[in-house]
Amino acid sequence: KDAKFLAATAKQDGGNKKEVYKQWSEILGLIPRDPMKVAEQLFFGGNDFDILRDVESYEIVDATDTEVEYKIKTKSGKVLHERDFLDADPKWGYVVAGVDFQKWE
Repeated sequence: KDAKFLAATAKQDGGNKKEVYKQWSEILGLIPRDPMKVAEQLFFGGNDFDILRDVESYEIVDATDTEVEYKIKTKSGKVLHERDFLDADPKWGYVVAGVDFQKWE
């Protein structure tokens, strides 16, 4: 549950790292959710990413120098299956540069 690391290792072309950090902090349950976002989710439907607060396991399915595919199993039984593109980074080694696919199973 390291929101700073997750924000730092997500490539943001012109994006705001502080906003990405805040989003990860909310997803991981490290800070309270914005009340407006909560109300919006109640009205329009839930947010699967909220269940990432309770992770049971993390599995690397496949990895190359430029891509990583993984599954995150949550305690609710849902699994996030994702494949990300990576870019080399002088500080972190690699950062997430994009998403090939992302689905809940």
